[in-house]
Amino acid sequence: MRVMLSTTMFILLALQSAIGESDEPQASEQERFRVTGYLMSTRSLEQMLLIPLACVTDVIWFSIEPNADGTLNNVLLIADKLDRFVNQASKHNIRVHLAVGGWERCEHFAVVARDDEKRATFVKELTKLCRQHDLAGADIDWEYPRDESERAAATLLLRDIRASFDELGLELSVAVASRQAHFEAAAFDFVHHLHIMSYDHHGSQHGPHSTFDQAQGDTTFWRDQQKITVNKLLLGVPFYGRRLGNEGSIDYRTWSDQTEVRDDINEAGGYFINNHELIAKKVRYAREQGLGGVMIWELGHDRVDGRALLRTIGSAVAMDESTK
Repeated sequence: MRVMLSTTMFILLALQSAIGESDEPQASEQERFRVTGYLMSTRSLEQMLLIPLACVTDVIWFSIEPNADGTLNNVLLIADKLDRFVNQASKHNIRVHLAVGGWERCEHFAVVARDDEKRATFVKELTKLCRQHDLAGADIDWEYPRDESERAAATLLLRDIRASFDELGLELSVAVASRQAHFEAAAFDFVHHLHIMSYDHHGSQHGPHSTFDQAQGDTTFWRDQQKITVNKLLLGVPFYGRRLGNEGSIDYRTWSDQTEVRDDINEAGGYFINNHELIAKKVRYAREQGLGGVMIWELGHDRVDGRALLRTIGSAVAMDESTK
């Protein structure tokens, strides 16, 4: 990372501009519709600052993972960058959380969760890390507990994290698959929010992923079949597309540059993607259904100009709030 004074000043000024300042009164933290976006820690700070952060309420810093002994693998934490980001974001009521796990980063969850000593070490280190970096909490992305034994262990892990977090007022969330519970029902009693990964649907070999119908079905599954309190649910929306047949992906920024199609077109160049009108429709649906918000994978996939999908989400939320 460059350490020249001019670069540092640029970063601080850019972040203040990206987040924006407002004297408008804010809705209470409990009532406010959340726009939560995952953000890969490996992206440059300069790149992060081009994101229109004024449109989000929460950012999930992705990610760290557990070691086999219960300690944390912090190689991808990039602490200095995280601290710079959190310091500025906190001044503008943007909460920053830490993701633990993720696809291909879950190898040691089961062995840690099953063992009392290792689980205690994990909980202690995670709590300490959140406190050390002034984070709002953590998001557990265990993909996925494989059997009854692992599901029981996952419940114990979430229970112990929640007990530790409650002492410091930290939040606990969990990422969940579109229409597969993978966890015991009791596990969800210990989390504040569930982030529904309503994308990468594999139901049809040649069908599109993350359609509006699929979003409705995922919401129904978690709300009606799994009986999760509706305001604990955040509906996931992808800032990327998948080639029909689910082989290969493309970020929205690249896709929109290559295709240059209208906002209501979601299929072009061999990919299906959530374009502006579909994203806005999902946001409106989440509001109408009383969900706690929407979740985005991943902020760095978006454009950074006036055509950013994140701006469409911000506009949809603001328009809905203005009619209430």
